Amino acid sequence: MKKKLPQLSTAFGTYSAVEILGQGGSGKVVACTDDDGKQYAVKLLSPEYASKEKARRFKNEILLGYRNQHKNIVSIVDHGLWFENGVSCQFYVMPKYCGTLRSLMKSGLSYEKVLPLFGQILDGLEAAHLLGVVHRDVKPENILIDANSTPLIADFGIARFTADELATTVETKLGSRLANFVYAAPEQRHQGRTVDHRADIFAAGLILNEMFTGEVPHGTGYVVIGSRSPAHAFLDELVAAMIASRPEDRPATIDAIKKNLIARHQDFIARQKLDAMKAKVIPVATVDDPVARNPIQIVSGDWDGSRLVFKLSQSPPPLWMQLVADSIDGMSYYMDYPPQLISFSGDTAYWSSSEGTAQEQINQFKQRVAFANTKYVRHLDESAKRQEEEDRRRLQTAIQTEEKRKQVAGSLKF
Repeated sequence: MKKKLPQLSTAFGTYSAVEILGQGGSGKVVACTDDDGKQYAVKLLSPEYASKEKARRFKNEILLGYRNQHKNIVSIVDHGLWFENGVSCQFYVMPKYCGTLRSLMKSGLSYEKVLPLFGQILDGLEAAHLLGVVHRDVKPENILIDANSTPLIADFGIARFTADELATTVETKLGSRLANFVYAAPEQRHQGRTVDHRADIFAAGLILNEMFTGEVPHGTGYVVIGSRSPAHAFLDELVAAMIASRPEDRPATIDAIKKNLIARHQDFIARQKLDAMKAKVIPVATVDDPVARNPIQIVSGDWDGSRLVFKLSQSPPPLWMQLVADSIDGMSYYMDYPPQLISFSGDTAYWSSSEGTAQEQINQFKQRVAFANTKYVRHLDESAKRQEEEDRRRLQTAIQTEEKRKQVAGSLKF
C-alpha cells in the first residue's frame, strides 16, 4: 500500500505534499503546494535519522538558509515540525527549482555555457566560505538550477560552521557518513584529518572537469578538458591544481581560482568580499564604507560668538572634509567667510561667521553636507571600479608574460 504523503503546517501556512522528489541520507525532499497553490520543495528529516546530531545539523542548515542574501545559495522560507510514528521531526520549505546540475549535464551542456555557469557556482561556494561555512558535500545533485539557468548551492546538511555561525555545537560521531565519496576530497576519506574549505575546492575541480568531459577525474590518466574542447585546454592546469591530493597544493581560496580565470580573459567572473557590518557577501567593487553606509548628518549646532559649531553624526574622513570645503558650482558664499575656512575636530565642524551671516552660512553648510555625501560615494564607487579593472589587467598581463616565458623556455635546447 502506497504511503500517504503528509500535510505540513507552520505558523505561517499549510503545505500539501504532492510527490517525492528525492531521498537522501537523512530524509527526503517532497514537492508541495501552499494554501495559494504556489509550489515549493520541502526537506523532511526522517524519524530514523532524527538523532541529536542530525537535528543539530538540520537546525544550522535552516538558520543559514534564513539568513541567506546571496543569489547562488538556496534560501529557506519557512520551517516547522512534523510527526511520523510518534516521532517529532524537523522540516524546512524552500523554492522549487527546475532541476539540478546533474540533470542539466545529462540534457547536454554546450562548452560555451560551462564557464559562465561554473563562475556562478564559485560565487555561491565563495559566499559560504566568506561567511565561515564549509559545505563538505558539493556535488551536481546539490547544485539546483532555476528557470533562468542560475545555479544555487543547496543541502548544507553536513556543512561545517564556524563557532560564530553555529546555532548549536555539533560533534561528528566516529563512523558518520558525511559525504558522497565520488566528490569527497582525500582528507574526507580518513578519520581524524582536518577538513576545511579546500575540500569544497577539490569537489569544484572534479565538477568543472565533469561539466566538459562527462567524467569525474580520479587518479592519473583521466579525460582532460583539452581533449574535448581544445579552446578550453587552459583549464586543465587549473583543474589539476584544484584536485591535488594534498589540500596545501590546491588554490588557497575561491578568489585564487577566480583570479586565474580572470587572467584568461573570462570577464564574466565576479570577485566578491564580505561586508562585515551586514554579514553579507557583496561584489568586490561595491563601496563598503561607514559614510557610504550612513551618510553624515548634522546632529546639532551652535554659535560661539565668532564661529558656527556643527555637531556631526560621525567623524568625517579627509576626502569628505575636502569636498565640504570645495568650491561648488552655483553655490555662493561670503567673501569674508569662504568655505575653505571650515575646519574639523573629530565629529565637530567649525566655520567662522558673524551675526549677520550666520543663518545663511548654516543653510549653505547643510547644502554642502548633502553635496559631500553624494560626491563622496560617487568618488569611492568610481575608484573601486577603476581598481578592479586595473587588477584584471594586471592579472591578464602576468599570465601572458608567464606563457611567453614558458614558450621561449620550451624552445631552447640546453
